[in-house]
Amino acid sequence: MNVKKALILDDDPIMLEILKKHLQVRGYDVTCYSNPALCPLFTARSCSPDIPCPDVIVTDLVMSTVNGIQFIDEVKRKGCTTSHVALISGLWTDVTLKWAMEFGVKVLHKPVNLQDLNDWLTAVEATRATP
Repeated sequence: MNVKKALILDDDPIMLEILKKHLQVRGYDVTCYSNPALCPLFTARSCSPDIPCPDVIVTDLVMSTVNGIQFIDEVKRKGCTTSHVALISGLWTDVTLKWAMEFGVKVLHKPVNLQDLNDWLTAVEATRATP
């Protein structure tokens, strides 16, 4: 069986732990970073088999070092093939919402409704199971 992999980025340690436990319960192998600038997907020159792309990325929008949009832009530029990204924020603006819609990113509002996250993950898993 192919293990589902998730990457979670959030500079709030409590939110990071809540999201981590939630995805682990759903069967994901979860990697977390409170500082996205330290994530190997971000620091590598390009995407490679040594640093596989996760099946899903769940990231906060506003973080102190690198924001969620900057992270997603950078890893996509490097060739990351992850197409399932959820962006979490309590500070959505017209500009950030427009960016999220253009890039097909799932918008989640803080405080995070775990049912909304579950619904998104269920839809992602359904597309993943389709041959």
